[in-house]
Amino acid sequence: MVKTIYPNSLIASLPNLIKEKLPNGVNLYNQSFEAEQSGSLELAVIGYRAALETFIKDYALLSEQDDKDTIAKTNLAKSVKKYLPNMGTQNVADVIRIIGNDYAHWNSTNDVSFELFKQYVDIFIAQINMQLMMLFPPVSRN
Repeated sequence: MVKTIYPNSLIASLPNLIKEKLPNGVNLYNQSFEAEQSGSLELAVIGYRAALETFIKDYALLSEQDDKDTIAKTNLAKSVKKYLPNMGTQNVADVIRIIGNDYAHWNSTNDVSFELFKQYVDIFIAQINMQLMMLFPPVSRN
């Protein structure tokens, strides 16, 4: 008898509002988290960068900053500047974008540790969650 075992998918702990409002980015984030947990750090970095782009573009659409076609055609560097609310959030997103882009090229020369990179990913998650909380408060003025 042959027994096949499939690995269980690993799911990251993300804020509920992000899971509810930005499911496409959550999917990419979880795949990246799974790569990270299996030790595939280069794939994880590239995946977190892809999740960043999806989070930003879905947030831009959700907050009605542009139409879907315009958002889709905007590259990530311009999306960071155009759709994120403040310079601090933009700086954090740029760290993830630049390092992720570097890892995606065959002659990568990045010397930033994965641990430091992941700290910036965690900061971004907290910042985008904060933006969603302001966009969708649990109560409102009448």
